[in-house]
Amino acid sequence: MKIDFGNRSISFTNSRDFKKMAQIFSEYGITEKECEQGVHEANDFFGLPHTEVINATLSSCTRMRPHDLSTIYDDEIFYNLEELKGIGVVGKQAFTLIMTHECAHRLFRFPQYKKYAKNAWEEELACDFFIGVRAGLHSLPGLPIVKRGLESTSAGVSHPEGYMRGEFIRIGEMHGRINAVNGRTPKFDDYLGYLKEALDKYSIQLMHDRMKYARTNKKGYMPK
Repeated sequence: MKIDFGNRSISFTNSRDFKKMAQIFSEYGITEKECEQGVHEANDFFGLPHTEVINATLSSCTRMRPHDLSTIYDDEIFYNLEELKGIGVVGKQAFTLIMTHECAHRLFRFPQYKKYAKNAWEEELACDFFIGVRAGLHSLPGLPIVKRGLESTSAGVSHPEGYMRGEFIRIGEMHGRINAVNGRTPKFDDYLGYLKEALDKYSIQLMHDRMKYARTNKKGYMPK
């Protein structure tokens, strides 16, 4: 004898969360499929395997999360459209440039690249640098939106001041444009060299900003 469970017909498309997400996608000017494609294109830029793409708009923040630190094959990229919209980063081109930053975090997990991003602030700037490189190489129109958005952010334990983030985006774009204009095949090691030059140039300013952050935040914590 079978159990009668009654009527289970539910329209998930009428749920409150579904309607809210549909509105967010519409206001942002992007679809869920385009979000996934934007992440995949960012991974392709670095020659990295595709990640799982997770819409975290109603639950979490934009970030990259590795499950197993010994491999890059189970990484996840989370995106939060409301978080991005909150700093003025909207549109498909701007979205994929932000995803370039998140995918660059995967790159700097490789042992041979860790020396270029020795601490959390430096790694963030290194990832911002490659936002500029990609936009400069491919003339992506979303860069001014991303640059203004990240420049508006404040320093935190893991992120430096926004003005510094904008500067590293500018430097990356400059080197990307130089290769694009000259028609040269860009070499990744060359970009790492340019990145190191920029980090060395701003090392004293970064130390100053860390000390300022340590003095002004409640716990007196100095970012590593």
